[in-house]
Amino acid sequence: RTPHSTRRAMSRAWWERPLPGADAFAGLCSDVGDVVRCGPSGDEAGGGRGLFATAAVAKGETIFRESPAVLVQDPRNRAETRACGCCHAMLAEESPSVAQPSCAWGCGERYCDETCKEKHVRRLGHRVFCVGPLDSWDHPIAALRLEAARDDDQDGLLAFVQEMVARVLHETNAEMERRGTDERTADDEEDEDAVVAAAVEKASLAWFVKGGESKTSPLAPSSPRCLTMASLVANASKAAIDDRENDRFITHVTCGNQNRLSSTDGDATEDTKKKEKRRRRLRAAAALLFDARGVSALATLATRNQLSVVVVRNDLLKTQETKTYDGLGVFPLTCLMNHSCAPNAETLFDDGFDDEAVRVSSTAEASAPRARVVALRDVAAGEELTHAYVDVTRPAEVRAAALAGFGFKCGCERCARARGG
Repeated sequence: RTPHSTRRAMSRAWWERPLPGADAFAGLCSDVGDVVRCGPSGDEAGGGRGLFATAAVAKGETIFRESPAVLVQDPRNRAETRACGCCHAMLAEESPSVAQPSCAWGCGERYCDETCKEKHVRRLGHRVFCVGPLDSWDHPIAALRLEAARDDDQDGLLAFVQEMVARVLHETNAEMERRGTDERTADDEEDEDAVVAAAVEKASLAWFVKGGESKTSPLAPSSPRCLTMASLVANASKAAIDDRENDRFITHVTCGNQNRLSSTDGDATEDTKKKEKRRRRLRAAAALLFDARGVSALATLATRNQLSVVVVRNDLLKTQETKTYDGLGVFPLTCLMNHSCAPNAETLFDDGFDDEAVRVSSTAEASAPRARVVALRDVAAGEELTHAYVDVTRPAEVRAAALAGFGFKCGCERCARARGG
């Protein structure tokens, strides 16, 4: 066996693992009709990848639509627009004719239907940080949720980090269960790293560029904001893992080869032992995932990839009221598109809902928000698709300062001309 200390030095933190190659995106491209492909791009700081049209596209045409990997409603928008806690479709006001399922633990989260309710718990880890069972706002989970809701920095970042942490912890538990063992010794660190990497991939975060923040960045691991977020995340994660009363995600531990535990004292004791072993492994995984460096990586993943998702809906439940959904999302294919100050495409957002269906529906919920990439000019087959990360109507020096936050210097023709190139 490789010595313990050597293997730890050889292991890679999840944020240091290489980005997926172009071939890894083939399935996602197929999902949108193979109208685009991933390929190498000259922007090495942006991951060295880009998105390319596979056929000619006329100006004004929709190139593709894409659902988000992660979408979080802006905390400031939640008070004015009710959206499904799972798919984020805007919901009509509840009435006797419009009944909406809600979180069984009583946190107040509402859903389109039972399918979304079930998915939020079983696939997206809602219960990890659910405040429903809590009787005090001093609880670490409540403290994290309150800080995210306050959104003092008015950028929704902590809410986004909170969502990603919950999903990864949920997937870490599921991956441990899939691997079928809760024994952990000093020789198991390579397996722990593999569990963490698999959980990050299952949570749909492995697609995206991470890191790149300087030591003076507001999101650097040693920055006050990152240290505060890391402390909130660590305390809430520990509290969720140690919650023996509610079993927030430790719900499928088996005893021997049985899927359902019997009621004998021996089996109950064995079940308790297995749960405690799982908790120890989850604590170890959380330490790998969410120290200050890990939280910094999650925060920079968000800031370097997130898109501001704004969807306006009219005529919910046959009224003429206009509602606006405002959130932050990351989209694997759309986020592959590199920046240009003279882009050939733009990214819009809609809910893909048929207005006629709204007029005749008794429930009238909108559909989930999606990104829609539209050609700004004629695009040739094989041409790289680009969109603007910043306001391209601003002067070149202002654009350059804004783009510095994404970790690169724009080399498009407009910027080159502005620099006298």
